[in-house]
Amino acid sequence: MVLSRKGSSWLFSTILMLVWKLLKKVFKRKELVDLSKSKPGDKFIVEHLPITHGEQIKQIKRDKKALKKKRKANKKSR
Repeated sequence: MVLSRKGSSWLFSTILMLVWKLLKKVFKRKELVDLSKSKPGDKFIVEHLPITHGEQIKQIKRDKKALKKKRKANKKSR
């Protein structure tokens, strides 16, 4: 069975995507929790932030842009 160049492109892209996903799983950052100093019966509180880091960065950029627009409008009104 011989694949034509056009017909084999989906095969190569599929294999490439599978390898990419596998590498992402292997090398992704994992959160480590050090429990070496804990004793039996210790209680832990796990807090979750309502906003992701990426969303937080976007929000900071939006705030800076809004502040810049506000300063520019104040400067024009003087």
